[in-house]
Amino acid sequence: MNWLRWHHGTVADPKWVLVARRAGAQRATVLAVWAVLLEVASEAKSRGDVSAFDAEIAASILDVDQAQVVAIHAAMVDRKLIVDGRLASWAKRQPSYEDSTAAERVRNWRKRKAETVTTVTDRNVTDVTTRAEKNRGDEIEEERKKESPLPPKKSEGKVERGTNPPDGESLLAMLPADHKIRAEAAKRGIDLARQADRCVNYHLSRGIRRVRWLQTLVNWIDKEIEMIEERRGPVGPVGKVSSPYF
Repeated sequence: MNWLRWHHGTVADPKWVLVARRAGAQRATVLAVWAVLLEVASEAKSRGDVSAFDAEIAASILDVDQAQVVAIHAAMVDRKLIVDGRLASWAKRQPSYEDSTAAERVRNWRKRKAETVTTVTDRNVTDVTTRAEKNRGDEIEEERKKESPLPPKKSEGKVERGTNPPDGESLLAMLPADHKIRAEAAKRGIDLARQADRCVNYHLSRGIRRVRWLQTLVNWIDKEIEMIEERRGPVGPVGKVSSPYF
């Protein structure tokens, strides 16, 4: 699941006053740390687990003092918002299933996706997945035109620029381990090996050559992130529970 609920009343809940007072911090900072904790819990293998929360990383993201983040986290533990490394009311506020028909709807969605109907003749509607891939390819092609090509190399009377793509594994190996796009992709559960293969297959199928394959892969992953963000929106559906997570 790549979204979580943010309930009405969370921002104004008076318990944040108690946490802020105990931590000696502003309520705005307390809320920001809580938002980070929610995302950590949502992305954990066992949803609700915040044992991987890193105060140094959170402080860097929020541009606040690390000592404040540590104090706020400790105050939340004292207030029993976090118990045994988990958000105490996660299961109650973030149920895994909305209703009894969820499994059936997922099966139907997967069946429709497998059929991959690309067009409906009477309405001239193009399959969403195919269209998205084409749009992404077109945008990357525009980026390619902006690249500074290597000096042209003559071969059999023709001028050639760029090279064919390497295989997906070799292309992904070009991406530095500390490149920021890796972290952004990991936050959204993107399989980089799969994306590298898709990028290579797309360009091979169209006979497109490139000079800077690393930048092409980065652009490709960036477009994937944009599409995920467009689908998920800024936050998940708003729940009906009026109080926050305790």
